Amino acid sequence: MKNGDYFGPHGPGEMRGYPVRVEATEAARDRDAAARLRSLSVGRTGVDFDSGPAITPV
Repeated sequence: MKNGDYFGPHGPGEMRGYPVRVEATEAARDRDAAARLRSLSVGRTGVDFDSGPAITPV
């Protein structure tokens, strides 16, 4: 496993099945959308967690 790996079901259309490493969709990799979602979430909940450095597996 490495930072940024994406896992999903290993069945038709990735809808069901055992988890396997899969390719993330373009939408899942959209940094601008992620920033908008984070901003909206913080604004709506008032909760902002420090992202901090990424955790790497041991």
